[in-house]
Amino acid sequence: MSGWASNSKYAFLGAIRAAAQMVSYEVSIGLIIISVVLCAGSLNITDIVTAQSKI
Repeated sequence: MSGWASNSKYAFLGAIRAAAQMVSYEVSIGLIIISVVLCAGSLNITDIVTAQSKI
């Protein structure tokens, strides 16, 4: 909002870049968490640790 409210194209582009970086990191973290849960087959932390002991 501040990048848009400043009425400067450079601040606006910086704000868009910051938002895109935040979204991209959240997507990658989400994919990592989903892959761990799918490999373990459970959301329970104890089950995830037990599934890793086989490796």
